[in-house]
Amino acid sequence: MATVAEVLKQAGFSDEDIAKIDAKAITAFSGVLTTAEQKAVEATAKAKEAADAAAKAEADRVAATAELEKVGLERRSLNEFYETKVVPGLSSWEEEQKKLRLEKAQADALAQFYKAQNDAARETGFIPKDAPTFTPPAAQDRNDKGQYVANAPGGTPGSPTFINPVEIASKIGDVAGTISDIQWKHQRLYGAPMPIAPSELIKQADSVKLSPSEYAARTFKFAEKEEEIRQAQARAHDEEIRQKTAAEKQAEYEAKEKALRDEFAAKEKARAEASGNNPELRAPAGASKFAEVKRAVETGQRPDPLKLSEAARRQATRQQIHEEIAQRETAGAAA
Repeated sequence: MATVAEVLKQAGFSDEDIAKIDAKAITAFSGVLTTAEQKAVEATAKAKEAADAAAKAEADRVAATAELEKVGLERRSLNEFYETKVVPGLSSWEEEQKKLRLEKAQADALAQFYKAQNDAARETGFIPKDAPTFTPPAAQDRNDKGQYVANAPGGTPGSPTFINPVEIASKIGDVAGTISDIQWKHQRLYGAPMPIAPSELIKQADSVKLSPSEYAARTFKFAEKEEEIRQAQARAHDEEIRQKTAAEKQAEYEAKEKALRDEFAAKEKARAEASGNNPELRAPAGASKFAEVKRAVETGQRPDPLKLSEAARRQATRQQIHEEIAQRETAGAAA
């Protein structure tokens, strides 16, 4: 960035003219140049932010399209799982139940036939009436409703195990709910659907003897991703505080810079009026500046000379001498 002296030289000022300019004016001009450069940098940053926002919008659109395609694939996968696994299982269970009912009816009919023959043989004396009769074992493999109980103690060997269709539907609902929870968590953490279909996830989890939830947590590293998001949120919070502090400091700096510019403008105006052609505003040669100094002290524009230290008084005297020399040179040039 060019310095104030370089800018003034380019504008036609000589080294002597530049040396006569007040140091506060140089400081104010430097602040203006710095602010202009900062504005240019901010404009460049905003343009970059706009380009980044456009790129993000396009990426979001592509991600949304991919998500729709993924949802369609997952829906087809669930339908395939239901048609190829659930429906055949229910159908085979119904067939098995029908077969067992038929076998039971045949066994009951055969038992009735043998019982009738046994009773007739007893009546005719072919079998002694005091001969022991067959007493079937207690149906411990049945409940009070006559229904089979699988693997009941003392039950008939090979007692069939029936699957309740309500339990099947409940288990299917549990699996579907678990898959939905896994999909929701993956979408929340990664912003995208699962990279594999739900049926494939279940298959892989079964192959390693894990539940779908445990397998998904290990495969997709849910815990690590949640910790990464937490740290990113903490960094974003710290950055927000830093930017807020920087904005407050910038506002304070701009306020001080404005005060310096206003002070410089007021002094320039007073100097121009004192050395101008307007007789009502122009100060006569040799006129006392006591009233002007008093007014400046009262308004806080300059320190009270009676309360200054020795070093501060010398500095104020040098500054006053420089101002008077500048006024005389300006008045001489105007004449």
